[in-house]
Amino acid sequence: MAENEVIELKHFIYGSHEGYKVKARSHGLDVDMFDDAFQGFFVPVSQADVRYLSDVRIILPVSEKYICLSHIIKGAVDEYQRGTLSNHTAVIPRKYLAEGKLTYDDVDDAMNRFEKEVGDTHGKLEPLRIEFEGWGVDLSELKEYISKEHLEKLMNFYKEERDANVFLRYKGSDAPQRIKTAYLLSLFMDIGLNITPLSIFTDVPYPDAKKIFNLIIARSMISIRPGQGWKMLPIQAPPTQSIIGRGGGDPVKDIYS
Repeated sequence: MAENEVIELKHFIYGSHEGYKVKARSHGLDVDMFDDAFQGFFVPVSQADVRYLSDVRIILPVSEKYICLSHIIKGAVDEYQRGTLSNHTAVIPRKYLAEGKLTYDDVDDAMNRFEKEVGDTHGKLEPLRIEFEGWGVDLSELKEYISKEHLEKLMNFYKEERDANVFLRYKGSDAPQRIKTAYLLSLFMDIGLNITPLSIFTDVPYPDAKKIFNLIIARSMISIRPGQGWKMLPIQAPPTQSIIGRGGGDPVKDIYS
């Protein structure tokens, strides 16, 4: 793929339009595949959260070829003039992430532009257009969000039990920190090292919706308690640091060198 070539991604919107459903989609997009992946929880939080919820992301592998990146956004008011929440999802070919042709930030920016210019809509969607610049992502940024010790512990949870469920309690974090942490962990542990497919939510989900995620990154636990099948890992973002010791084939050392 040449530099400055435009990549087009299909996307869809789930929300309220004469009932909750997939109300907008790109041409030719088979939404049945995504219904199975989301297990009906396209908006995995209570509608009562519409008053304060903002900047929430879902990363959800739907097959060996595709990963969904979702924004939970404020939707149009319903027929009773109540506030609603919608799910705006971009469908990303996994190979684009693996080859560095796209980053989650690239897709995030394109989704934000669409939401600002078009907003919560229904009907046919034109594809998201992203200009390929070929820069990829610098995984050494991880050290700005999670310490070496905690990253290794997180990796070990999934190495010991590939189907583990982990709650990353990110104390004192804001939404951008949790989102960036999610993007980097997905690229490093799933796309890069193939430790396990990571289904990530950057807030606390509705209790019944927890089952579709295996990594939750949030400030508070609320509906999640130890002993409910979740491993707990409390963290706080460390300052940027330089740790003695280089590479030697160890991907974690490469990041923290």
